[in-house]
Amino acid sequence: MNLIGVLAATASLTIVVLGLPAQIVKSYRGKNQKIKHRENFRSFAPSCLLEKAGEYFEIDRPFPYMLFALPVKSDKIRKIPAVVHKGGTLRTQTVTKEDNDIFYEVIKEFYKLTGISMILNTSFNSQEPIVETPENALSTF
Repeated sequence: MNLIGVLAATASLTIVVLGLPAQIVKSYRGKNQKIKHRENFRSFAPSCLLEKAGEYFEIDRPFPYMLFALPVKSDKIRKIPAVVHKGGTLRTQTVTKEDNDIFYEVIKEFYKLTGISMILNTSFNSQEPIVETPENALSTF
């Protein structure tokens, strides 16, 4: 499994693939603790293509910010275990081409490869402010 950092303009994000076997998800949880020094109990949040979001959870509008916990459809919980909370919800961000064309294309390419229209999205930082420059990114590791 590879972690991928994307730096665009002055904001960053770190993404990692989802829909992997449980042992790989557990491996990422360990990496998250090692890289970002975060507790294992902290839930992860996905970014999802808006047009595919209804396949995974009940949605009646876009959610461009990760502010709301939405119930995951029961037949999808095992497909995306890294982002589902214990109560069967997730805190998602829906993405459209109009909102963020680069990020949209990253998720779309992942969907073409895996059939899963969302990726785990976490900030690119480690006990410091969010990465803003290539030099910040390199010093994170």
